[in-house]
Amino acid sequence: MSSISTASVTVPVQQLIDRLKQLGHRDFLDVEKPLALLRANPVDAESLAPYTFWNASITPATSFTRPSCTSCSPSVGKLG
Repeated sequence: MSSISTASVTVPVQQLIDRLKQLGHRDFLDVEKPLALLRANPVDAESLAPYTFWNASITPATSFTRPSCTSCSPSVGKLG
């Protein structure tokens, strides 16, 4: 039986990215270390705000983009 616990402490997305960058190449050959890091560092949803946007003209039927938080800047007004 698996249970999902809700952690009360969250981290900004940039802190999670920095921690993921500290892992070595070999750490990603197995899922355990990255998964443990993700489980131990739940992301604060508010820290994702600069990376999210809504454009009513884009619908799931027409297109879908999923930008990486490491490849875009929150100061950029338009992704793509």
